[in-house]
Amino acid sequence: NQRECLCPLYHGTAMLTYENSKTQGHEGIKDILTNKVTFKTIAHAITKLDSQPTNEGGAMVMVSGMLKADDDPPIPYAESFLINPADGSFFIFHHIFRLSVHNM
Repeated sequence: NQRECLCPLYHGTAMLTYENSKTQGHEGIKDILTNKVTFKTIAHAITKLDSQPTNEGGAMVMVSGMLKADDDPPIPYAESFLINPADGSFFIFHHIFRLSVHNM
């Protein structure tokens, strides 16, 4: 599973919210990325990307666009990242992902 390769991008104390699943730390993030994210193929079409610098020398990033997973139709999504320096590198400290599906 290639999603495991994303785990080192997260700081050891990082928090991830993926839809309704929330966790903190490498093991919880690995669990979400490998067990709760169930698609086999994915394509992103980013329509907007905004960022702001942080006082710590990092960046707050907001991304929105369309996500195409497996054979499903494209779905709008939004995600935000807080990326800050630590231990001589940059890491994701906070990551929130949400599909923009409205059930009315």
